Amino acid sequence: MRFNLLKAYYIHNGGASECVDDEIELIENEVIDGASEAIRKEFDDILAIKMENQKDDAN
Repeated sequence: MRFNLLKAYYIHNGGASECVDDEIELIENEVIDGASEAIRKEFDDILAIKMENQKDDAN
């Protein structure tokens, strides 16, 4: 794939920003890492709620 055809964006604060590094011709790792961290945190929060509900149901 030719890099000049690649487009990658991230959504933040109601807007979209391009997240490619033209110098090394890659998607910016920091953006991917930040998205992964946000997803992991949300998953952990949901799991904690589920576990609490299961504990309440057992009582």
